[in-house]
Amino acid sequence: MKKILWGILAFMLVFGLAGALAGGGQEEGAAPEAAEQVELILWGSGNLHPPEGVKKDDAAIYKILAKIERENPNIRVELIIQPAKQLLELFRAANAAKSGPDVIRLFGGSVNEYIQSLLPLNNYFTEKELDKYMGLEYTRENYALSGPVYAIPADSYVCLPYYNKDVWAKAGFGTSDIPETWDELLALSEKFKQQGVIAMFQGVKDGHQADFMLSHLLANFVGPDGVGWLNKLETFAGSEFEKAAEYAQAFVAKGYSNEDALSITLGEAPGRFFQAGAAMMYHGNWELKNLQAIMGDKLGMFKMPPADPSGPFKDYHYAGAGSNTAIANYTKHPDEAAILLKELVNDEFQAAIFNQKGLMPNNLNFDVNLVEDPIGKEIITVAISGRGATVREIFPPKLKAEVNRLSPLIATNRISPEEVSEILDRVLKEIRSE
Repeated sequence: MKKILWGILAFMLVFGLAGALAGGGQEEGAAPEAAEQVELILWGSGNLHPPEGVKKDDAAIYKILAKIERENPNIRVELIIQPAKQLLELFRAANAAKSGPDVIRLFGGSVNEYIQSLLPLNNYFTEKELDKYMGLEYTRENYALSGPVYAIPADSYVCLPYYNKDVWAKAGFGTSDIPETWDELLALSEKFKQQGVIAMFQGVKDGHQADFMLSHLLANFVGPDGVGWLNKLETFAGSEFEKAAEYAQAFVAKGYSNEDALSITLGEAPGRFFQAGAAMMYHGNWELKNLQAIMGDKLGMFKMPPADPSGPFKDYHYAGAGSNTAIANYTKHPDEAAILLKELVNDEFQAAIFNQKGLMPNNLNFDVNLVEDPIGKEIITVAISGRGATVREIFPPKLKAEVNRLSPLIATNRISPEEVSEILDRVLKEIRSE
C-alpha cells in the first residue's frame, strides 16, 4: 500500500512540475503576459499625405493612426509616403522580396494586374459591411460580381462642372439657368460665346480631362455594366464610344472652349480657368479645396447633364471608386493589418480626410452631415446618385493607354471619331489575340 501511495505522489510531482514548466511557472492570479508587439507598415502616396500647412498632429491620417495605437497598445504603425508614379512598381518589388508594407493604399480601378499580391478580405468584413462600398467588382478577380474581395475602395471620385458665379451673374445667368440636358448645356455655352466668354474651359494636354468627359458620356450611353458592354463589343465603329467622342468634340467644334486647351494640363486647369474669366470647367472633386482657395464664394457646381435625357441611363455619370486599400499577402500580422485597414475605410476617417483634403467618401450610406462644407455635401450627393462605366476602370491597360493618348486629339477636333474607332479596333484585336 505504501508503495502505491509513493507511486501516486511521484506521479503527481513529476507531472505537476511538467505542468508548471509548460505554463511558464505563472502563479495563479498573476497578470497575463503582454500581447506581442506588432509593427505595421502602411504605404500611401499623396492621397494620405497631410495637406500643406497642416501640422502632423492635426492631420487626419495621423489622428486615426494615434487612435489605432491607443485602442490597440500592442500595435505600432509606420506611415511611409511613396512617390505616386512609382507606388505600384515599388509594391511589386516589395511583394517579390516578401518584405514591404503590410497595408497599402493604391489607386482606384481594377486590382487584377496585382491581385496575386493581395490577401482576400472576406474574413474581416460581413456581407452587410461590404455592401456599402461602391466598386467592389473592380476588387475581385476578373470583375466578378461575387466572390473574394481583395481590396476596399477607400474613397471615391466624381467629375462635374464647376462654375464662376460672378461670370454667370455678369452674363445675366443664375442658378435657374443651370442646364439639365446636354442640349441645354450647349445652348447656354452659345450664349456665353455671344458675350465673348469662354463657356467650357479645358486643359487636355495630359489627356485626363478629356478622358473624364468621354467617361461621362460613355456612362450615360451604356450605364453601369461597362465591363459587360466591353466584353460584347465587336467593333468601336458606330459604337457608344464613337458617339461619346462625337459629343465630346462639341465644345471646341462650336468655339465654346479655350484655344490653348492642348497646352494646359489637368493640374494647371483650375488656376487658368479662373484667370481666363471662363464660365465653367469640368473637373474632379479632388480640386474642390484648391478651387475654393482660388475663388472663395464665387465657386459653384452642378451635376453634368445627360447627353441622352430620355434614355435608361440618364442618371449615370462619371464617378467611381478610388484608392484600393489592401493587405499584402506576405504580411506576418494579417489580423492586426485588418484592424488598420478597417479604420482607414470607416466613416469617421472618410469624413475627416474629406474635410481636410477633399477626398470623397466611398459609402452609399454615408451621412453627409459629417461633412462641414456645403458644396462638399452637394458633391457627395451627386456622386452617390448615379454610377457608370469609366474608361480608366473598364478598359485593359493597353486600351486605356491608347484612349488617354487619343483623348486630347478627340477633345480638340484633331482626329475624327471614325479614325479613333479604327485605331482602337486594332488595339482591341491585339489584346484579344494575346
